[in-house]
Amino acid sequence: MHKKLKTLIFSLGLGLLSTFVSQTVTYAAEKDVTVKIDKKYNSAKFTISFEKEGKYKATVISPKDEKTETVESKDKEGELVAVVQDVPTGEWKVHIESGSGEGLSLEELLNGAESSEDIPSSDDQDAEDTGEENSTASDEIGKVKVKVEGSYEELVGVEGDISVAEDITGLSMHFKDDDLVVTWTDKNIGNVDVVVSDSKTMQELARESVADRQFTLNIDEKMHPQILVTVVPSVSSGIEGAQHTYTLNVANHPNATVSFDDIAITNKDSIGAVAELNQPYKLQTVVNGVIVSTTDVLGVGSHDVTIPIENEENDIQLYLIDPDTKNMRSFSKHVTQDVIGPVFSVAKEMSGLVVNEKTIVFEGDIESGYDTFTINDADIKVEGDHTWKYEYELKEGINNISLVATDPAGNVSKYDATVTYEVPEEKPSIFVRLLPLFIIFAIGAVIYKKYELKKKKEQEELRKKKRRKGTKKKGSGSVREKLSEEEDDRILEGAHKTSIFEQIIMKINAAGKDREAVYVDDVPRKEFTIKDMDRYLARADSSKSPFILARILGKFGIGGDVAYTINDVVGAMVPFFVSLIFFICLVQATTCASASMEPTLMTGNTVFYNRLAYVNNDVQRGDIVNFWSDENGVYMAKRVIGIGGDEIRFKDGYVVINGLIADESDYLDPEIETNMYDTEAVFNVPEGYIFVMGDNREVSADSRFFDNPYIPVKAVKGKYMGQLPVSVVEDIIKPIKRLLSHKDTVTSDVDRDILSTLIEK
Repeated sequence: MHKKLKTLIFSLGLGLLSTFVSQTVTYAAEKDVTVKIDKKYNSAKFTISFEKEGKYKATVISPKDEKTETVESKDKEGELVAVVQDVPTGEWKVHIESGSGEGLSLEELLNGAESSEDIPSSDDQDAEDTGEENSTASDEIGKVKVKVEGSYEELVGVEGDISVAEDITGLSMHFKDDDLVVTWTDKNIGNVDVVVSDSKTMQELARESVADRQFTLNIDEKMHPQILVTVVPSVSSGIEGAQHTYTLNVANHPNATVSFDDIAITNKDSIGAVAELNQPYKLQTVVNGVIVSTTDVLGVGSHDVTIPIENEENDIQLYLIDPDTKNMRSFSKHVTQDVIGPVFSVAKEMSGLVVNEKTIVFEGDIESGYDTFTINDADIKVEGDHTWKYEYELKEGINNISLVATDPAGNVSKYDATVTYEVPEEKPSIFVRLLPLFIIFAIGAVIYKKYELKKKKEQEELRKKKRRKGTKKKGSGSVREKLSEEEDDRILEGAHKTSIFEQIIMKINAAGKDREAVYVDDVPRKEFTIKDMDRYLARADSSKSPFILARILGKFGIGGDVAYTINDVVGAMVPFFVSLIFFICLVQATTCASASMEPTLMTGNTVFYNRLAYVNNDVQRGDIVNFWSDENGVYMAKRVIGIGGDEIRFKDGYVVINGLIADESDYLDPEIETNMYDTEAVFNVPEGYIFVMGDNREVSADSRFFDNPYIPVKAVKGKYMGQLPVSVVEDIIKPIKRLLSHKDTVTSDVDRDILSTLIEK
């Protein structure tokens, strides 16, 4: 019996020895790797990687030489994971054993060389064995890499290298407005299972396996004020303890307000916003889904934010980010950027026009979308078909006109036009043309009347002389005395002019009472009755008249009072016709109707021009000429600035002719400047043409602004002679017309003044 007991004990001891030897042989090589941890963690995960494949066992030893966790590979894999709780700072040691010594004797395993290499490392970094020592252990185990990941949360340990929630790198969860957002940065973890539940009712709100590293779920705060979020790598979802659950409050209401510029459309490249913060927040600006700026944490107070915008439509979100919870709440704004102004057109190019009518019509069309449309600040009415028309009243001289259209974005479209209103020189009326003739006619009539009175006086003296002579020679009983006083006067008026009259008188005196038959030797034998004698005396009287017309009429038997009446009328008309010829051929009279030549020619004055001035002479610079403008359809008075061959330009307010500044001091004030809108304009005057300007340079429509700036010399009608400070039309004709039109009633102070003036005159 004792023998059997000894045999049993021997067999049991041999088995135990065999087991020990077997285990010892399996782990024949050992190595230590030192890891330095500088921070204290609630837990840490040690990941041990091996260069060589094999079966390994690793023990994590704390700085106090306490074995805290031992892990062993089940197959020939190159990585072990150990999770350690309550990790103090200090040097940690990872003891590694290898099963590559199988087949060695127990004595060799127990006495084999041991070698370790301490490699300093910090948490979350690799500690790597370089394998520089040529020990058997180093050769058997090879290079070893230890990675430590510290955490302030408690990690859950699992056997082997099974992934757990804490393995998900960059895991983060927060609320973005009303959405739960779970994100991670780990690209190697694979799919992650996310489960969201109501913390109170445990109602599952969502379950999803996510591959793109982001999970989003909209949650109604009123229905689910608090939620539970569970995350776990999909490969470990069935393993107890691999998942981790987070408790989150859904409320996401920042203690702050944001206000944007009160605009919906703008032409600027940014808009402004103001954030009133009652606690610290970060500000993040997103435009059309793109983050354009993120600030650091801003303190309590008011903060201005400038938000860049793009062309056309812009959806803006300004997020307030809680630096503790990472929750984000947005304030939204939609803004349209419009940098294109309203589009409108003008039917006819108006700039540079010179017109003689007081009004000008602008018209065209405009596209929709405009806000205001004005012409020199006056509103333009636009019809339903988008056409518009505006009648603009011009002032004399240069009119600067601006059409301006604006849109709600603040864009402005403009059309500028410079239109010159030149008051037309009135074509001289027939009254104006004949006025000088009437004046000359009146002067001629006065002279003629004086001449007539002088002749009558001479005839009266002669009649008295003849009467005295006849009385002495013939006595009181002569036929001469018997003639009536009227006949005597008529005979004597012409008797001194012709011998025939003397013969007749002598025959009558000789005949005495026998007057019925009187013969005159110098006249063909004819019996002269009293009637014949009177008619003959009349013809003879006219034939001897000092006026040619009376003598001509006398030859046709027209004499006496008729001949003299005709002679007087024709004589009076001679000055009129002479004046008519004078003013048609020699002088042109016009009324100055505009201020373009002031102060040289004053508006309203009657101006005279010499028509023959350029018959044998050429037009000279500085001459004031009157010419017909085909372009404007009126007579115009201007000063000649350039002649054929001249080059004219303008610089610094001066006129430059052929490279020299023109001396205009004789007729221009030194302070007056002559300018062009186009400062680079150059005028080369062709031969046979002239370049003209008004002395009143700021209001003159002249060659600077004409479509054809050059005036043909043949269009010149005359050269300035002088002027009268009176307007025939304004000062004479119109007042008389107004006076006549009012008859006996004076209805205005102006008319009373005119009437008083006429009465005084």
